[in-house]
Amino acid sequence: MTTPLHPRKILFDILVITGYDGDKELYITQFLNLCQIDIVNELFERIPPQKQEMLANDLKAITVYEDLQDALKKHFAAEEISIISSNVTQKLFGEVLQKVLPTLTNEKKEKLKEYFKNLV
Repeated sequence: MTTPLHPRKILFDILVITGYDGDKELYITQFLNLCQIDIVNELFERIPPQKQEMLANDLKAITVYEDLQDALKKHFAAEEISIISSNVTQKLFGEVLQKVLPTLTNEKKEKLKEYFKNLV
């Protein structure tokens, strides 16, 4: 059984394959931050207003990713967080791919296709 790759590594590889010439680490950090914001928003909308206030208070003190995960686990089941995280990340990644794919050469598209095939 193979160990799954870390999301940062996957994103880095994709940026290399697609020929992204900007700051890859900055792009990855911004993308993952956007994912986290959307995940929290999605989860936030699923709870009643009084629990939203409690969660909002918990979120105010957060300075690191691990604290965010701990705060979310106080209000949501791990499975729910995982499902929402997966759905949000897939949606945002799909949006990025839809914008990028038309700009890629056939060679880069094939390399990307092969990369995704090997991830599974």
